Amino acid sequence: PFIVLGAKPGESFKLDPAMAISDMAPSALALRGISMPDSWDRRSAISGEIVTEKDRKILRIILDGYGLNEDEYGNSMAHAAKRKGSPLRMDAWYNGADGAVSAAAEASGTTCGYPEGVSGTTEFGHVLFDAGRDVATDLVLIDRAVAAGKFASNAAFQEAVAAVKERGATVHCMGVLSNGLVHSSMQHVEALLKALRDGGLSGSQVSLHPISDGRDVPGDSSPGFIEWLESKATEYGVGSINSIWGRAWGKDRDNRWKRIESAFRSLSEGTAFLHVQLL
Repeated sequence: PFIVLGAKPGESFKLDPAMAISDMAPSALALRGISMPDSWDRRSAISGEIVTEKDRKILRIILDGYGLNEDEYGNSMAHAAKRKGSPLRMDAWYNGADGAVSAAAEASGTTCGYPEGVSGTTEFGHVLFDAGRDVATDLVLIDRAVAAGKFASNAAFQEAVAAVKERGATVHCMGVLSNGLVHSSMQHVEALLKALRDGGLSGSQVSLHPISDGRDVPGDSSPGFIEWLESKATEYGVGSINSIWGRAWGKDRDNRWKRIESAFRSLSEGTAFLHVQLL
């Protein structure tokens, strides 16, 4: 929900029901009567009578994870309102309490720079709040490069492959492996294997270090993704899996330094909880 509170005397406006979160910054400028930069292609979602003031105080409050969903399953806000016995304040404002004006702002899909049907994320959502223009996620940009056949022509990538070939070295590929489309994409992994093969690298020159997911996908889904990676490495004739650890370890963000250390040592020293030797 996009909710505007605190209308001034003499103001009477409404919000565009087809708005997106990328319209928030233009809307804030409109309330202050400030012209938008030429690079912005989004427009204010506010229409009607506005009393513009350049020093108008605007407090933007972001409730991370709060959205609109009529389904009560997994809906913590709906359950909280039921336990309270009355609508939450956000819900009341959304329905016009205290003179609030509101609209449902799109925060996912192609309108917000994600692939069709892909939900929005916290990180990129904050980019869109202030971008004032249409911006594509890294996921979409890489998808486009793959579709256009430009993925392997990236200069930095080509330089890396050339350096490995020249020195007889090994290229290490590490990243989250899942179809969660938040921190990972199976399409990108396959494009990488194909590009390494087409670049002239052999199987022994590519070391794969997949990071299992379990947060953006079911917790028991990793074995299937590992099998998929093994099959693709065989198909393209390049790459071998040399380490696996979960994102809650090497990508921990809650100061669990022992986990970070374990992941680091597995890469730098070859230590691990479990070693498997394939005969």
